[in-house]
Order: sequence, then C-alpha cells, then structure tokens
Amino acid sequence: ASNAKSETAIKTVTPAVKSTTPSALEQKPDSPVLTGDKINSSAHAGQIMRGSLALAIKNKEPVGKLNLPLVLGKNGKQTLYYFTEIKNMSGKWVYHEWLYKGKRIFKRPIKIGEQHWRTGTHKIIRSTELGDWTVRLLDENGAIMQQIEFKVVAANNE
Repeated sequence: ASNAKSETAIKTVTPAVKSTTPSALEQKPDSPVLTGDKINSSAHAGQIMRGSLALAIKNKEPVGKLNLPLVLGKNGKQTLYYFTEIKNMSGKWVYHEWLYKGKRIFKRPIKIGEQHWRTGTHKIIRSTELGDWTVRLLDENGAIMQQIEFKVVAANNE
C-alpha cells in the first residue's frame, strides 16, 4: 500500500499485520515535511519511533524543510539525510539502504548501541540522477521496516 503525497510515497510492506499505532512514527513540529506513518509489521511495532528525510541532521535531530519532488538545476546537487529513531533493539543490526531507479547504490550497516537510538545516513544527489529514489530501513534479516519513495526532477527552465 502507498500513500501519495505530492509525487512522494511512503510505502508500507504488509507481511501479515500492519500496525495502526498512530504514534509509531510521528512528526515533531520542527521536523521535515516527509515522515513515515506506519510500521511494516507487528514484528517491528514499537521499535521505529520516527523515520524521515531531511536537509540536515543537527544534535541528532532532522532539520530543514524538504520540498518534494526534489528539483535540481542543470549542474545542481543536494545532500539528503535519512533519519531514523529506534528503540528496544540494543545490540542488533539495521541497515539504511538507498536505491536509485530500483537499484541499490548504498547500504550502510548500523549497530544499535542503546535501547533508544537515533541515526542517519546521507546521499549527495546530483542533477544527473533524476527519477525515482527509495530509502529503506532494513532489519538484520533484510526485512523492510520502513520505506520512503521520492522523485528528483529537473528545474523547468533547464
């Protein structure tokens, strides 16, 4: 299932049961525009507190208003950050995975160090990389815990 939001989708993969806990992934007042709204299965309920795209991460918090689709000029580039806040997974591994046009271009292993853990990865997106992008949070078995899809488009005057 996906929720369209100005050419942006937050996908939830539905293994068996979808969590409906509204506070599972919440948006703070100063957080970026795009955040996940559901957890992918009951197995991850209560573990993903927040997940979002942002223009920066400062003091372990996502910052900057992100307007999507991301519009880039001819020689433009933009650094995007994928922020996740996870609880009750101390000692386990998760992965941030970035995909461009469905192909993985970056996958970073992250060992959760404490019961409440905030982390992020970033990618510089260039004007030569127009099209569909996806960022995902994977558990240690490779199951998708959260997925955010977005588009990168060329500026109209170029």
